[in-house]
Parts: sequence; C-alpha cells; structure tokens
Amino acid sequence: MGSNLKKGFITFLAFVFIVTMLSACAMQRTNRLPGQPNVQQQGQNIQRKQFRDGNALNVTPQTEQTRNLLNVPPQTGRDGIMNNNPQTNQPGIVGQMNADTKKAENIKAQVKSMNEVKDASVIVIGNTALVGCKLSGNAGNTADIRNKVIQKVKSTDNTITNCTVSESPQILDRINKLGTDITNNKPVNEISEEFNRIIKTITS
Repeated sequence: MGSNLKKGFITFLAFVFIVTMLSACAMQRTNRLPGQPNVQQQGQNIQRKQFRDGNALNVTPQTEQTRNLLNVPPQTGRDGIMNNNPQTNQPGIVGQMNADTKKAENIKAQVKSMNEVKDASVIVIGNTALVGCKLSGNAGNTADIRNKVIQKVKSTDNTITNCTVSESPQILDRINKLGTDITNNKPVNEISEEFNRIIKTITS
C-alpha cells in the first residue's frame, strides 16, 4: 500500500513538472525578450519601406511604371495644334492668345504703303504676323514681293519674329473674315485655331 502511494506521488510530480515545462515554453514564444526581432512586424516594416521607396522613385509598386504626376492629357485643337502652349515646334503656329489689333493696324498701314501692294489685311497674335496682300498690276515676281513684305513687317515691329505672307485672293478673304471675327469678339480659341489653319494652308 505504501509502495503504491509512493509511486503515485512520483507520477504526480512528474506530470506537474512536464506541465510546468510546457507552459514555460509556450510563454517564451509569446513573450519575446526585449530586442528580439518580431518576424511578422519585421515583414510589415519591409513592405512599408518598399512602398515608400517606390513612391520616392515615382514608381507604382504594382506596375513599376512611371506615373504621370499631373495626370493631364495634352490639349489639342480640332486641327491637332497644341492650344495651351504658345511655344510650339512649328514656326508661326500660336497657342490661345488674344490678337493684337493695334500692332496689326500699324503693320497693315506700312504694308499698304508699298508700291507693289494694292491692299492688305494683317492679323497679329503673339510674335507672329499673318499678312494677306492684293498686289498691284505691275508688282513683278511674287516671291520677291513676299520677302519684301516680310522685311517691311519686321522693320515696322521688331517684336514680330514670324511672318507668313500670301497673295492668294482666297487667303486674303479668310484673313479679312478672321479680322471681322476678332472685332466681333469671337472666342480666343476659335480665333487661334483659324489663324493656325490659315498659316498651315499657306506653308503646306
């Protein structure tokens, strides 16, 4: 009887020891020591750093493609001419700017004073002048006259760096109509678009 009691007591002590050891191991897993890295937290930190680095490089983490910061598509007119930027690649093509009627009238007067020119119409937008001429009967070589008109325009107003000249009656009519539209306060974008279309018709 005493021997069985002793064996039972030893078994109980062994059981308590095993339970205590298992509990200690479980607590050690959940309560990490100070300074010991937390694998899950470490992974989250790495993800945050990668996201910040991706943003600093202006690259989307999902596609690694450069982002468009403004996300604004280029604005073009109906004829494909850039309207929002006066500095275009094609000389004489302008953006959306008001026509300068005072400069146009001054240049028109000087062009009409030329012996070779019977009538003229001038539109000025920015640093560009568009000139339509009706030549006199004994005008001579039209290419030479166009060059003389360009020289006259630029000597009259040194702010004009681009000048397009045509002696075509159809172009002169279009320029006259555009001048009327300017007087009637037609929208600036429509004026600029027609101005550019006329220049392209002459130079193409």
